[in-house]
Amino acid sequence: MRVLRGFGSLWFRDLGSASFLGMQLLFGLIFVLAVLLLERREDVGMMLSFSLSGMSMAIAWQWNRVHASEWGLLSPGFVALVRRQSQILMLGSVLLSLMLALLTGISVGFVGLPLLAGMAFLWACSLKPGNFYLSLVLFFSLLLIKPLLAAAPALGWLSVLLALPAMWAMERRLWDTSWRSGAQYLYQNGMNTGGLALPSWRLFNSSAGLVRLLFPLSYFSGPALLVLMLLLPLVAALVTSVLLLMPVESTNSKLYGWLHLWVQLCVMGCAMVHWIRVMRWRSLDALLLLPLFAGFNDFKRQFFHAQLRLLGLISLIICLLMLLQTLLLGYPWGLLPITVLATFWGCALSLGLGVLCRNSLHITLLMLVMIPPLVITDVAARQAREGTLEPTLWLLGNGLMALLALAVLYLTRNRLRGPE
Repeated sequence: MRVLRGFGSLWFRDLGSASFLGMQLLFGLIFVLAVLLLERREDVGMMLSFSLSGMSMAIAWQWNRVHASEWGLLSPGFVALVRRQSQILMLGSVLLSLMLALLTGISVGFVGLPLLAGMAFLWACSLKPGNFYLSLVLFFSLLLIKPLLAAAPALGWLSVLLALPAMWAMERRLWDTSWRSGAQYLYQNGMNTGGLALPSWRLFNSSAGLVRLLFPLSYFSGPALLVLMLLLPLVAALVTSVLLLMPVESTNSKLYGWLHLWVQLCVMGCAMVHWIRVMRWRSLDALLLLPLFAGFNDFKRQFFHAQLRLLGLISLIICLLMLLQTLLLGYPWGLLPITVLATFWGCALSLGLGVLCRNSLHITLLMLVMIPPLVITDVAARQAREGTLEPTLWLLGNGLMALLALAVLYLTRNRLRGPE
């Protein structure tokens, strides 16, 4: 088909859009299949929501890319081609997501609400290209969909009915613009900083200690890593508050469904660190010109130590989080060390293998590291709910995995390389 001409070059060779599309395929296909094999149909909805958010981010990135260059002015029909391809991507993603939602029997609100959020994100980008930095807010806001649908099930079909005209209106608005200097700055900055350099909020001005602690890793990740550190306890506090306010009968059925979310966010955050590193690698030369490192080998050594400090910090956060939730929500105490160890070796493995990543395909494959700790946490939580959990065997297995992950992290400490 002529409309798909150059689709691979436009959408998959560009590191930014390839990363977002890789996220869409990862959540929409692989993770959906994984949760179905685990017989957790209720989690299919969240996977579809994350997948649709990846689609919205990819379209926003391409919009900025088109409006940042003169191709639309010099090449007749170029903007129309990208527009038609984005229409096919959007329509195909929505239809497949709705079909999966109906086949698995989950609420279609897991399709409608992320679509509304995605259209709001695209609308914000059309107002000001710099609003693309809100992509991280869009991603984490999806965590509110599940409690929203639990509190108001009528939002399911209502959100879909609202999302369809919003898609039509947003699609017309998005591409009915010309070249914009703000988009050019954003695209160039995104290729150098990973597209996640958030605005300098006052909150970040007091984070110099964390930045120093994780340097030089924080040089690549910027405030995105700080946002993860802040949002993890905030989202945990919100979810815990909602569960405490719900009736006991309904809480018991939802209590363990949230447990693996913390593991997923932590392991994904470690993978995100290397995703931004790959995108921002070209700015390393400027860093090495400063009198901070005694050569590239010293930089790799300090980067390895920063990864160890990040691993310790995430482990401390998840340990405190699980301790509080165990006390407040009544999780079995044997589940606490299992969850902490699964998070620890998942993050260590993600950081260790992430050093080897050099392009968007590698980063997409790195996201698969999330699956084993998620499966282990999910199965252990299910056994704890049924009263058949044997902590000794789980702790032994997770302890061996932690040693293996630390070995991988140590062996790859000198394998840091730039993009291909």
